[in-house]
Amino acid sequence: MVSEQVAAPNNRSLRTSTIRILDQIKDKVEAVCPGVVSCADTIVLSTAIAVELVGGPNIPMLLGRRDSNNAASNQTVVANIPAPTLNISALKQNFQNHGLDSADLVALSGGHTFGQAHCRVVDLQLTPTVSTDLNAAFAANLSRICIPGGTNNSANRGALTVHLDFISKDVFDNSYYTNVLNKVAIFHSDAALLNATDTKQLVQLYAQDQNKFFQQFKVSMLKLTQLGVLTGRNGIIRKKCSVPN
Repeated sequence: MVSEQVAAPNNRSLRTSTIRILDQIKDKVEAVCPGVVSCADTIVLSTAIAVELVGGPNIPMLLGRRDSNNAASNQTVVANIPAPTLNISALKQNFQNHGLDSADLVALSGGHTFGQAHCRVVDLQLTPTVSTDLNAAFAANLSRICIPGGTNNSANRGALTVHLDFISKDVFDNSYYTNVLNKVAIFHSDAALLNATDTKQLVQLYAQDQNKFFQQFKVSMLKLTQLGVLTGRNGIIRKKCSVPN
């Protein structure tokens, strides 16, 4: 079975250690409350707790989800997760397809204040020519990290990563939006937020006001985590999050 864990947008992005930790959490939950709490809820709660632990807002997640009997196909994952190469029109359309608006797009993009990107994706902004999305000095720094020894040296490049936010890499804050305005955000999809009036205004607002960002991030995360959920008698309760029962 091909799992969403190795689908193109997730391949080498979902760490084995992360999946192992989620399974360990689920094991402890099952020991106390067997067959009741789903992996879907476990993942959502783990995400909310992780965001808060690194300085982000408290997100009062709704519970009661059940798990799918099947893994999502590569085609489904590719169709639903917006690629880092999308322009603003494609980004808006992707979000609209799921009932999400421009405010959700900008707020959820703010999640790039935390985490890392693989150099295989960053390279798209650096070769064959440096993207105009990037500040020249920032692009040079990315090249030193992601293309050591030049474009012909591919050894171990697949495993190299860079922080999405160089300003405050271990904190969930609003620095992402300052990065976008200063052309030191990594993805084309980040820079694209400045290419529509409504999204640009929100980037400027959140760069100035972290509380406004946090408020909208909470709203948007609640909307996101209620998309396509299984409840009631639909689906199952998985014993392990990494595999179906």
